[in-house]
Amino acid sequence: MSNHPICSRIDLERMRSYSVSQSGTQEKDEFGDTKPFAVGVRTYREIRLYSLSGGRTRPQHWYFAAQAMNEPNINGSRRPLSRGYLLNGYRIERTLGGGGFSLVYLAYHVATRIKVVIKEYFPEALVARLPGGRLDPTTEGDMGTYHLGIKRFFSEASALAKLKHPNIVNVSNIFRTNNTVYMVMDYAQGQDLRWYIKHPKSRIGEQFMLIVFSQTALGLRELHDNSFLHLDIKPANILLRPRGRPLLIDFGAVQRVAPGTNFGGVQTLTHGFAAPEQYQQGPMGPWADLYALGATMYSCIARRPPPAAMDRQKNDILKPVSKTHARKYPKSLLSSIEWAIQLDHRERPQSVNAFLERALADFPKDLAADALKGTL
Repeated sequence: MSNHPICSRIDLERMRSYSVSQSGTQEKDEFGDTKPFAVGVRTYREIRLYSLSGGRTRPQHWYFAAQAMNEPNINGSRRPLSRGYLLNGYRIERTLGGGGFSLVYLAYHVATRIKVVIKEYFPEALVARLPGGRLDPTTEGDMGTYHLGIKRFFSEASALAKLKHPNIVNVSNIFRTNNTVYMVMDYAQGQDLRWYIKHPKSRIGEQFMLIVFSQTALGLRELHDNSFLHLDIKPANILLRPRGRPLLIDFGAVQRVAPGTNFGGVQTLTHGFAAPEQYQQGPMGPWADLYALGATMYSCIARRPPPAAMDRQKNDILKPVSKTHARKYPKSLLSSIEWAIQLDHRERPQSVNAFLERALADFPKDLAADALKGTL
């Protein structure tokens, strides 16, 4: 399993089409990681969600579900840039991975020798790599869709680059070349939250929860204040740097949201962490990210993710953490988790501030204040 801090999983964007072939038995760990993923349908209007059950797939909803892979799965039709390739002042070291609409590289800035992570817009169903690195649509009919995708990628990357927050990975550069667009992000060292959950000797106590999730929530609030939803909060996308400082990473599913918008079209979903409304064309809002945050907190405490939201709606067997872990964590923390993972979005916290107010209520005020300031 790759432990690269920024791209410890293969990055999969929100996409308009996707096409892969099913290969062998699907392996899925308890945090939703698959290698390889299953199957999609190549169409720009209708994308089916397939879930895996006993090695078989079955359509359930008109969405696309893309789980993370842990190793690059690059086939011959989508050649990555080669090692040593000079890209607008950056030298490519190696390919970290790729999804349906991107390739991700570890690189360094030639002038400063600083390591960076670079994401290349590469919709595999639409383009092919030419000698020299240029991407061109494979058919004339794909040209309009491809250039619309470039415009959208560039627009959202530019908006994210304006966000400067200690708990959000920094986008340092965006540029166009090779008939596509690239986003450059800071390289950070650390382990993602999955490592702590899965490592038998790691201690996830109340101070760990206080530091990690109060600051993660602040990063999330910064996104929400700028009309963004992350839409893929989960342990794999929270990097813990030295001293446990969390960093929100992987913005492949991020969307800008206008009031009154509903979920629809193509999405990246991770079972156990995606909110019910993401499956059902429900209303978009901060409550969806807060469901995922609560599910991630639950995963830390229970050492396993909660059941998928769709399964919970049919038969909710999830036991309240206020009963199963009452002696280990403050009551307010456990209560906030249960509040965040309510199936009805109207019964969840409607803002990060409301969530934090409840979560921190039983912690000493000076301790909570230090955790929020990152000085604990």
